[in-house]
Amino acid sequence: MEKYIPWIVLNILIFTVYIISYYINQTSNNGIFFGVRIPKEYQNEKEIVQLDASYKKLTIIIFLSIGLISNIIFALSINLKEEILAFIMAGITILLLIIHTILFAIYYKKLKLLKYNKGWTRKSKNIVVVDTTLRKPKKDEKIKVIDSKYFLLLFIFPILMIVLTYIRYDNLPNIIVIPKTSFGEIEKETAKGIFIVYQLPIIQIFMGTLFYFINKVIMNSKVDLNSGSIKEAVERKKKFKRLGSILMLVTGIQIIILFSVLQLSIIFGFDSSFIEIIFLLIILVTMIIFIFSFIKAGQGGRNLSSSEELDELYKDDDDKWILGCLYYNKNDPSVMIEKRVGIGWTINLGNPKGMAILVITLLLIFIMILFGILTS
Repeated sequence: MEKYIPWIVLNILIFTVYIISYYINQTSNNGIFFGVRIPKEYQNEKEIVQLDASYKKLTIIIFLSIGLISNIIFALSINLKEEILAFIMAGITILLLIIHTILFAIYYKKLKLLKYNKGWTRKSKNIVVVDTTLRKPKKDEKIKVIDSKYFLLLFIFPILMIVLTYIRYDNLPNIIVIPKTSFGEIEKETAKGIFIVYQLPIIQIFMGTLFYFINKVIMNSKVDLNSGSIKEAVERKKKFKRLGSILMLVTGIQIIILFSVLQLSIIFGFDSSFIEIIFLLIILVTMIIFIFSFIKAGQGGRNLSSSEELDELYKDDDDKWILGCLYYNKNDPSVMIEKRVGIGWTINLGNPKGMAILVITLLLIFIMILFGILTS
């Protein structure tokens, strides 16, 4: 059974990227199609509908082909070494992301040209809307982001693990078993040492800090009030921010508890495989629920708007977005901003602080990958 786990993970990965690609317009920000902003009165034009249908049809064909070829490759490689399977999976993942990007870029160019040729623009005054409750909600407000202080609860678990590990340290054998992966795969035996024993609580602290700051980003990031009516747009943004905040807290608690189980299995010497499977299934189900919730809501609450809603906030800002998805604006002091395409938030590449965050994040990812290779 264990050797089929990478195969299952691969298919989940392909399906996830397919869903993201297929629903790219439904999950983009309000008024955005393939990264291009379209005034409300033109959004149902037959050319746009036809482009969307063509894109979805091509997406189905491409991902079915990739899925079929990938499964054939894995079927022929299933008995190879774990390292080779990991290399194959990494290659397929990179291929998926490249194809997703190229497909999106093609349709971005098509719609941008169509918008220009058709004159789908609107001459109107720029409207500036200031609503401080989006970043600092009132105490009695019903729809608001979860207060970041609740994310400090995540640090209770690593602190408890550190205390328990300290108490049990002298009783640990000189050779201890470190869970390498889940689902009962081969575990790693290693000599007892301070770093080895405390590495999981350290990771917990890092992850708790990460979730805390992500919630801060959700709370303080710039919102895209650029389509729809003012009152409804503000309401949508609040609902979307709250949904993102709930996802971070729930996911954070689940992952921190899972790492606590792994740490307890080290210091008390029990087999945690079954418990890991249960927790990973719970996390998987949670992620699926939230993914479909985000698809239903759309980026920034796009799909929560009504067809009768006026378009009071339209402003053509296509020039601020490279390929419709990378935000670059030197005149905007914001570091983080709602993504224009897809779900989540992105960095202002025109802000030095934003670039610094991007570089540091990439370096951390590289260091973690390198550390994993060196310690494997």
